[in-house]
Amino acid sequence: MKKIFILIIAFVMAYLCSYSEMKAQFTGGIRLGFNASRFVGNNSTTSKFAPGFHIGAYFRVAIKTKYRIQADVLFSTKGGVYSQPYVSGTTISNENYYYVPFYVDIPVMFNYKPVAGLYIEAGVQPSIALTQLNFSSNTTSTFNKSGLKSLDFAPVAGLGYEFKKVSLGIRGAFGIMNINSNSTSILSNTSTRNMTLMATFGFKI
Repeated sequence: MKKIFILIIAFVMAYLCSYSEMKAQFTGGIRLGFNASRFVGNNSTTSKFAPGFHIGAYFRVAIKTKYRIQADVLFSTKGGVYSQPYVSGTTISNENYYYVPFYVDIPVMFNYKPVAGLYIEAGVQPSIALTQLNFSSNTTSTFNKSGLKSLDFAPVAGLGYEFKKVSLGIRGAFGIMNINSNSTSILSNTSTRNMTLMATFGFKI
């Protein structure tokens, strides 16, 4: 599956570059912003949103005045927060436990501009897992990828506004793959998926 994702990405990027050389306008820039993510699934209803971020680059081909194809390469954090009992001596309290996977996201988006400045976008986002950070205020922070599957995949949709070289937008990525590979993990169930909301800033170079 990982090889298939890589081949798809390579094909799309090669197509964008060759198309831009022939008859389209090719542009690129940097992208960064904030993520709000949580886990969803049958046993993930208690998951709360975890703050995060994304940073990377985008590459865009303008096909016509109103239509564009765009691919991003983003370092991105996702995850969720669970409230669990914490026992200290005879005291029991609720403790927030953070599970924060780190990914390289590669969204490939179709972009439409209905009016000047405003754009609507939709596409797909394969993601490659790097590691996962687990921590709470009473536990030591640890990086551990053993319970995290190597790949994720999500439909993505969003909208935004552009002014000269600057763009501001929001996106939602709704994972369709189970991300957990460890039956002993807190995330263990057959439908633990990522859901990520993004507020993103772009600057054209």
